[in-house]
Order: sequence, then structure tokens, then C-alpha cells
Amino acid sequence: MEWPKAGRPLWDAFCKMGRPAGVSGPGELTSQEILAYQQLWGVQFNRWELEVIHMFDGIAMEAQSRASQKT
Repeated sequence: MEWPKAGRPLWDAFCKMGRPAGVSGPGELTSQEILAYQQLWGVQFNRWELEVIHMFDGIAMEAQSRASQKT
């Protein structure tokens, strides 16, 4: 599957964001990490973009959970 051009920059930003370490791997993306990303890269996400980033994070956390249950 290929990302639509309009969504690619947001996906790339999500992939670059730091995640806090948890006991079983990376933890949930926090507002502090998103704010730090915006400050470091000089961007300002709008409300919709923030909602999409949190949606990406939820999907990533669910995939991580499923992968850890298989091992």
C-alpha cells in the first residue's frame, strides 16, 4: 500500500518522534514528545493532525501488543 501524498509528511513526522521506553518496549507517544518534535523541527500541527498522530500511535501500540503476545 502506498500513502497518499497529502498524508506522507504526517506519517514521516510520526515515525521520527521519540517514544518513552516502557517495560515491554516503546511506550505510548506523549504530548511532551509531540511538543518537542514541533519545537525541534519548527512545525505546528493543527488539531486534525494531532488526532491523526494519536491514531497512528494507537495502531502502533496495538500492533506491538499483538506481536508480543505471539512470542
